[in-house]
Amino acid sequence: ITAWAQQTHFPLAIFDANTGAYLGGTGINHIDRQNRQGSVGYWVRTGATRRGIAPRAVRLLARFAFETLQLSRLEIFARPENIPSRRVAEKAGAKFEVIARNRVVQHGQAYDAALYSLIPSDLADPSTEKRPTRA
Repeated sequence: ITAWAQQTHFPLAIFDANTGAYLGGTGINHIDRQNRQGSVGYWVRTGATRRGIAPRAVRLLARFAFETLQLSRLEIFARPENIPSRRVAEKAGAKFEVIARNRVVQHGQAYDAALYSLIPSDLADPSTEKRPTRA
């Protein structure tokens, strides 16, 4: 039984719409149905970074979370020194909340994390919408 069937987490791959090339991944995990929240993770292949792929993927994933899964809050956390990951959260429209102490454990070690959140109204914020332009 897959994670999707069990609705425990929702991993997704990111592909280039024109070429089909695999660019990275994203997903929702740590879902708390009672409080209608979950966490978002993302990564993009080194050769595909700095093209706005991750923020677009996060926004699409957030729409799925809010509209289909009926979640009301998504959290994104990154180590404070991980500036590229923090910029993805900000470009996706997430709001910085706090540096949470010992929020993430990596290789058995607890680390602080910059905590961001997305709620449905953040997706309506025109300052984070990137509309395509016509030639």
